[in-house]
Amino acid sequence: MEKPFWEKTYQDKSVSTFSKEPTADLKGYAHLLNMPSSVLDVGCGEGRNSIFLAAQNHTVEAFDLSAAGIEKAIETAMNAGLNINFYQQDLTGFAFQKEYDVILSHGMLHLPEKADRDRFIAEVQNERKG
Repeated sequence: MEKPFWEKTYQDKSVSTFSKEPTADLKGYAHLLNMPSSVLDVGCGEGRNSIFLAAQNHTVEAFDLSAAGIEKAIETAMNAGLNINFYQQDLTGFAFQKEYDVILSHGMLHLPEKADRDRFIAEVQNERKG
């Protein structure tokens, strides 16, 4: 099975796969978040949104399926002097252990199988009600 294109660029420390900047929607709405918020970034890739939020003093945990993406995110955060809990995790095996003020997922929920995606979304909804 061929690896997704981003796996190659995640391994290249000289490039940003999508952008070094946070996504435009997050940048536009970040001012609405309570300060500080506890954030979970699902499918964080190289960590651009996590790094942006941590730089604004939010507490951020973030995971991605890609080991290379997580490695790059950790290095980028360390170089910026930011403390972010990045870890490799498959969405299908994720289980909520705590509550978050914000759950962010940008550009990845279309990738898992429908049943896995629907289960995760239902858990997010239940977590938010709890």
